[in-house]
Amino acid sequence: MPIQQMMLGAGGAGERTYIEDVFSNYLFTGTNTHPLNIVNGIDLTEHGGAVFGKPRSGAYNWTVHDTMQGVQKGLAFNGTQGQYDNTGNQGGSTTRDLTNFNSNGFTLGTAWSASGINPDGIKVGTYTFRQCPGFFDVVTYTGNNETAFNVSHDLGVKPGAILIKSLAGATPWFWWSKGMQTDENLQFNTNGQISDDSNYDLGASLTSTTFRVPAGSDINYQGTYVAYLWADGDEAAAQVFGVDGNKPLTKMGYYTGNSSVNEVNLGFEPQWVLIKRFDSGESEHWFVFDSMRGWSNSTPQEAIYLRPNSNGGDDYESSNIYFNPTATGFRLEASQADYNQNNGKYLYFAIRRADGYVSKPAEAGTEVFAMDWADDNHPKYLSGFPIDFMFKRRPAVDENYTTGTRLSGKRLGYINYVASAWTTNGSITWDSNTHFYGGGGDDPDVYLAWMWKRHAGFDVAVYVGNGSSGRTVNHSLSKTPEMIWVKNRDSNDNWRVYHSGLNGGTNPEQYSIKLNSTSAEADRIEEWNDTAPTATQITLGNSSSVNDSGDDHIALLFASVTGISKVGSYTGNGSATGTSVTTGFTVRFLIIKRTASADSWVLIDTERGFTTSASKYLQLNDDASQENITVAKQITDGFQISSTWSGVNTSGENYIYYAHA
Repeated sequence: MPIQQMMLGAGGAGERTYIEDVFSNYLFTGTNTHPLNIVNGIDLTEHGGAVFGKPRSGAYNWTVHDTMQGVQKGLAFNGTQGQYDNTGNQGGSTTRDLTNFNSNGFTLGTAWSASGINPDGIKVGTYTFRQCPGFFDVVTYTGNNETAFNVSHDLGVKPGAILIKSLAGATPWFWWSKGMQTDENLQFNTNGQISDDSNYDLGASLTSTTFRVPAGSDINYQGTYVAYLWADGDEAAAQVFGVDGNKPLTKMGYYTGNSSVNEVNLGFEPQWVLIKRFDSGESEHWFVFDSMRGWSNSTPQEAIYLRPNSNGGDDYESSNIYFNPTATGFRLEASQADYNQNNGKYLYFAIRRADGYVSKPAEAGTEVFAMDWADDNHPKYLSGFPIDFMFKRRPAVDENYTTGTRLSGKRLGYINYVASAWTTNGSITWDSNTHFYGGGGDDPDVYLAWMWKRHAGFDVAVYVGNGSSGRTVNHSLSKTPEMIWVKNRDSNDNWRVYHSGLNGGTNPEQYSIKLNSTSAEADRIEEWNDTAPTATQITLGNSSSVNDSGDDHIALLFASVTGISKVGSYTGNGSATGTSVTTGFTVRFLIIKRTASADSWVLIDTERGFTTSASKYLQLNDDASQENITVAKQITDGFQISSTWSGVNTSGENYIYYAHA
């Protein structure tokens, strides 16, 4: 069967396969009780796969479980010991460790000593890989210690990375990946240097159905071995994921360090990256960075990383890690032996984030946009999904909109205020799949947060300006953005907005409007270089607000998605029974701005009383408390203006809006 047909049917007949179907980076806090059900959306019952886990503080081992070994049996990345079995005797309990593989995740039992991934009160990180052609496979084989032989696999493409361990013996973990010589290998459980022993020639004779086990080595004695195999997205046949069925999820390879700015182009923004130096004589650690635990684009970055070869937690935190994700890969900005020393050789293995191309399409607005009042305890704000952009404030008092993104980490700014630079807030964390932690002083039921997830209708891009007109910045919406907000995070500059409804929709790329001001639209080449955005890029002028040389900038991109979000415009009629605007859904969140004349950015939402008969509004450009005045009402498939106020309804005036279900 052709690989593309296999992939299209991997989730069922005629279904597409998305990144969320095959990979999960899920965080939780341990309870040391059974059962603890982890619901991450990965079907391990039907398809099989593996779960790698690590408590993030204290001297806890990595745990390695897979459906070939079975439940309550596991391994540890950071040691040479063989398989452990917790089916009865260890600790006198039958509910220890991983006890079930489920159709939407897995179930955990209790933890003990330095093993298990459910210790009470400890934050835990897990990586789940589902078996799927073109992505991941797990197989077992029996060694013979005499002759080389082939092991069958179901990747459907030539493996890009292989990791092997004996279940019975106290032997190392052996790693090979694309970029290494075929007879080179690394030990995953140590920071030891590379070996070129031909007895571990894993990279040779790789095919789309088999890999070859050499004779007489630690990966071919008597006994059972487990092998984990990942596909490299550069293999043409592997590129069958996502909305269009032609996008890769992974990329393996190597780069050479240069002790300076070093851009590695993957062709996508990664959510997870494994790095290891492998030139002869070097012994740097293995490093895993991921966006859920705090890998962000802040420079210098307070990066949190794990070491697969160590039982230490992600107390491995550094404020001088110059290693950032970008829209097309990752960027190294300083000399560091671990990842960017001049002439050093570094292998990498990257997994794509859930972007507009490979993410499962949202079926409801609540899957990608949420609002919530602060709770009594941390985490403060419930979203139900990983949050990529948020702003929060107390609506009832005069207060700025604290604003942040997962990509900008702990650096926060304000939508309504041109602070000299975004500043670091140590109380902010982005390490939850379902919540935003907020600040310790966010009073319950007083603070309100508005939260977005990146998908086909919303994206975030970070970049360093170069001051040159015509600069392009990649994005991953998979469609042309209809509204763009840009802020220079390093200087006292205005938020600049592109909207497809500026200038009445005629050549809107020639116009710009300020988000933090009441000012009207202006004809300016300085922001968008008079160039319309495309489905892959936005183009910038030489304005310091959007492209100051050497400064960090952030761009928020919005687009219409049927039944989810709508970017559009309307013309006011000056009547108390104003214009009705069809969005195709019941609106929970609405922003309106008059364009040709000075007026406020109006913010209305259902959390504060947007109904079929009333609304209260905030000014997005101002710290003023909310006004208890009805300016718009919900209708079944959109909204209706219900005021003659100039901010929403001057006769003949053009208004732009953004609405979300």
